[in-house]
Amino acid sequence: MKKIKFTLLTPKKQILNEKEVDSVTLPAWEGEMTVLYNHAPFMVQLKEGVLKYRDGNKEEFFAVYWGFAEIVKNNVIVLAEDAELSSEIDAQKVYQEYEKMKLAKRQIDRKENLEDLEIKLKKMIVELKLSKMIKKKNEK
Repeated sequence: MKKIKFTLLTPKKQILNEKEVDSVTLPAWEGEMTVLYNHAPFMVQLKEGVLKYRDGNKEEFFAVYWGFAEIVKNNVIVLAEDAELSSEIDAQKVYQEYEKMKLAKRQIDRKENLEDLEIKLKKMIVELKLSKMIKKKNEK
């Protein structure tokens, strides 16, 4: 199978640089999108969600938080506000923080604080979703 080059960048770090993979699945704003070799040129806005790449039988998962992806000439470049490798996520810790945030959200009445909490909650929801996916995958 012919490969595509995948790059994943955040403002803080370069996570992957031109890694050759078979496919990349993105959490696009309008829905999940998979990119294969010879995909048409495309620019897409990303929402918070799970990003996956496949290389042969190996799959790697990331939690990504907002950004853009450019697909051109068998290159996928993702510029994300933040991203975390699934193995770096502590699901139990995230769940505990998530429960605290939900409680805090009920107690906040200032709009700017509420918006910050909503962003943190969305990030935690993605991390919990990804942790469950990995757990199910490992149980097979």
